[in-house]
Amino acid sequence: MTVLFHIDTQLTHLKKEKYSFNIMEEQLLKLVKQYPFLALKEIGRSIQNRPIYCLSLGYGKRKIHVNGSHHANEWITSIIIMKSIELICKLIEDRKICLDINMADFLEKLSYDFVPMVNPDGVELCVNGLGDSCVLDSLKKLNAGRLDFSRWKSNIRGVDLNRNYNAGFEEYKFMSEEKTPSYAYYPGEAPESEPESRALANLTRERQYDMVLAYHTQGEVIYWTYKDMCIANAKEYATMFSKASGYKLDEPDRMAATGGYKDWFILNFSKPGFTIECGYGENPIEITQMNTILADTLPILLLASKDLRKEE
Repeated sequence: MTVLFHIDTQLTHLKKEKYSFNIMEEQLLKLVKQYPFLALKEIGRSIQNRPIYCLSLGYGKRKIHVNGSHHANEWITSIIIMKSIELICKLIEDRKICLDINMADFLEKLSYDFVPMVNPDGVELCVNGLGDSCVLDSLKKLNAGRLDFSRWKSNIRGVDLNRNYNAGFEEYKFMSEEKTPSYAYYPGEAPESEPESRALANLTRERQYDMVLAYHTQGEVIYWTYKDMCIANAKEYATMFSKASGYKLDEPDRMAATGGYKDWFILNFSKPGFTIECGYGENPIEITQMNTILADTLPILLLASKDLRKEE
């Protein structure tokens, strides 16, 4: 059953029904100014030299990572994460008890890293179209001749970032029909060939997270497995997240279960990793779903703070 929250936010919101990199950057700076316990840093730069931002909250031992917009046409995940950050900050500031979690202790016990927009170049192309005519023809070819880039998933070089991690990479590359750069599904020449995926992988190796959550759209499902690997407490977390959000538990098909960030994390760190598929419909999904998605998924972020190893 979904837990309802007051979801009004002042610093994080859409502008003209869209959410671009520039809007996110502006709102990140406002959040850090409003809440001094937040810390903002760059973890890398995109192909077009946009910063890939990481917003950190807390200084505790339990480390959680959350990211969004691996896929450009799933840009709604960025504003969902940003609004979630603001709401968590409000809960901390007001010292609320929420889902049996004492938010007054949140900063001391936990360390959250949020990367709201992994693919800023792709999001900019998807949301605002192409301003640079110098690369119009090449990107148009990658988009099957279309000038409408609203369905674009890849980074600006035509690599699907959530197929660019070293988890079944060669298997996917062999099976995939996309053998060259494209608007979607092309995994790249090699794992972490792209600066965006490489920056996220480097951050993950550095921080050694206890859990990761990758936000995608759509389907209102939670993916929590990688092949036949048995990860301690993963099923318990998945069940808890499902009950709190109303999202179903599922396993992706063979083609979708390779090369993703969550898959790579589970394979390399043997810790719980989850893909949260938000909302319903075709990507980009309707922004009218935003508040419902926020109410459904915020409990997942809060419940991720629980260390089930101590509760066995």
